[in-house]
Amino acid sequence: MESGYSLIEKASQACGSRYKLAKALQEDLSFLGKVASGKNPMPPSLAARMAAIAGVDAKRAAMEAVVSQEKNYEKQIALAQALGLPVPPPPISNGVTVQLA
Repeated sequence: MESGYSLIEKASQACGSRYKLAKALQEDLSFLGKVASGKNPMPPSLAARMAAIAGVDAKRAAMEAVVSQEKNYEKQIALAQALGLPVPPPPISNGVTVQLA
């Protein structure tokens, strides 16, 4: 699954900077920073728009954002499987998730 940080970085590179990306998306730069750091969830609509800018699959990015917003891990697994996505990594006890290669 594409992390919010990774998607923001790819889209920022395509735009030239995170500031220019924020302008192109008509979003606050501080909001993008919070999404990149994991403080705010990635809204599916934002994921799709950023993916289009970054040149990656917008439908998949939106679906991954929907899965990541589900708080219950078992429900995340079921939703990912229903959407044909890879199973997300399990959360670590402190709330941080690990991205496996």
